[in-house]
Amino acid sequence: MLIKHWKLLASLTLFLSSRLWILLGWGPYITDVGYYHQLATRAILHNQRAYEQLLYGYPPLSLPFIYLPIYFSTHYEGYRLGFQIEMFVADLLCLWLLILFMKRRLDLDENRISLVILSYALFGLGVGHVIYDRVDPVVALVFVCCLYFYSEKGNIRFPFYLSIVAGTLYKMVPVFWAPISIVTTSFSNITAEKTRAEKKRAEKTRPKFPWVQIVRRTLLLVVPIFLFLWVYNSGVNGKLFEILFFHSKRGIQIESTWATPYMVGSALKWFEPVGIVNNYGAQHLAQASVSKTIVSLSKVAGFAILITFYGWLAWYFYCTKKKQGQVRVNFETHFFLMISVLLFFLASQRVLSGSFFIWTIPGLSLWWVLRNSWTAAALLLLLYGLTYIGFSVGYWDFVRMDPRFVLAVAARNVILVALTAWVVASTVRLLKTENQK
Repeated sequence: MLIKHWKLLASLTLFLSSRLWILLGWGPYITDVGYYHQLATRAILHNQRAYEQLLYGYPPLSLPFIYLPIYFSTHYEGYRLGFQIEMFVADLLCLWLLILFMKRRLDLDENRISLVILSYALFGLGVGHVIYDRVDPVVALVFVCCLYFYSEKGNIRFPFYLSIVAGTLYKMVPVFWAPISIVTTSFSNITAEKTRAEKKRAEKTRPKFPWVQIVRRTLLLVVPIFLFLWVYNSGVNGKLFEILFFHSKRGIQIESTWATPYMVGSALKWFEPVGIVNNYGAQHLAQASVSKTIVSLSKVAGFAILITFYGWLAWYFYCTKKKQGQVRVNFETHFFLMISVLLFFLASQRVLSGSFFIWTIPGLSLWWVLRNSWTAAALLLLLYGLTYIGFSVGYWDFVRMDPRFVLAVAARNVILVALTAWVVASTVRLLKTENQK
């Protein structure tokens, strides 16, 4: 029996070995845990309140994960171990749910599941110095929850709804996945007419755009999130919204695609080196080094691209509905749409950190296997390998504009943009194929 499943067992063994090595063999490099420990100490032991008395830049549902390890140990080393165990458990749950998704929803065979687990283990090593020292593994877990609890029948299941709402209140990223399901369910729940008379009437009647369904589903997701934040904001004297909105003031982070031309040009001495400032918990291009037009464009262009994608998707579904009478979005197509949006977000935003690639580990591990492309697998290994070089090996050399590390991060960003285009193109093809059946 064990021999029969040796590939699955080998991949799971590699995963556990890699994660235990991260937990026990790698010390902290650039970690947020020191800040989390200070926050938890002051909040729990000295009764100070996050947002009102303590600066904290994430939504409230992430606070329990920050506070809980202080009950395990008040000392930094013990606190860090407790926090890492939390994130390790989130990572385990993420992989477990991903395996269930592949087996129950996609009906993948054991060989392909083993390849996904192997990729999951290897990609995690690329961000090994941050994977358990940041809150981001829970975001990856929310992503997989949205995949697993999606419904092909055109309705939003409560576990899916809860995943989006709770995930957004943990870290804002999952709110950008919500429009995908809002649009798909608003169209796919309008079934084709069954009787001959109804079909004749449908041919004479132009189908209506489902504005009501879209607005209702949007409000169903947005209102609880807003009410929770509004009540919490009132309890901390209005400081929650003030601190959450401070992200809008951030400039261009040096690891982002927007910063790449400036960093490369400065490192290779093509022009006067740009200034780098340390604020908002990260390194950004100095405002004086970048034109206000570019900074303003970087703040809106990414969101404009996403909104355009959502709009195109709605229009495509409307045209498909008008032509064929129904819209199909199965589990695989929904997954492709979700990973497209996530990569859009990473490639187009002015804020990009190596820890963000934790979010993409489950999705990209699955994507290349579904595509059955070893070229994609090689590019993904290069993506995470360059992320490791640019962050874990030489981040501060990168900040000092060492050409070796600047070019490594630049190459990573070029691969990110290329992969985003590839994923989106494959998503569009799959969507058209699915709705031509």
